[in-house]
Amino acid sequence: MHEMAIAQNIIEIAEEYAVKSAALKVNEIELDIGKLAGIELESLLFAIDVIKEGTICNSAKMIINHVEAQFNCTECLSTFNTENYYAKCPVCNSHKVEIIAGREMRVKSIDIN
Repeated sequence: MHEMAIAQNIIEIAEEYAVKSAALKVNEIELDIGKLAGIELESLLFAIDVIKEGTICNSAKMIINHVEAQFNCTECLSTFNTENYYAKCPVCNSHKVEIIAGREMRVKSIDIN
């Protein structure tokens, strides 16, 4: 389950930020997770709950922003959203597309005090 390793990294990032800022508590951790990131959200949230126990992040609220999958067609240059990883352009039906958003997994913000 790679969600456990991801959860560990998220909590480590929040803890490092809090320590550098001389904070006593992490109130909130905001994440951007792309629809094509391959993350099982329920597993990730469960892992975060387990890992944050007993840390400065113990009571931190998790905010998840779902990033839509966005593609660009290299043939007709149109941009479109879809949840199909192997999408074709809805304008020209080309399979020559590139993903421009939707694979991200990042800590967007950390609220501390």
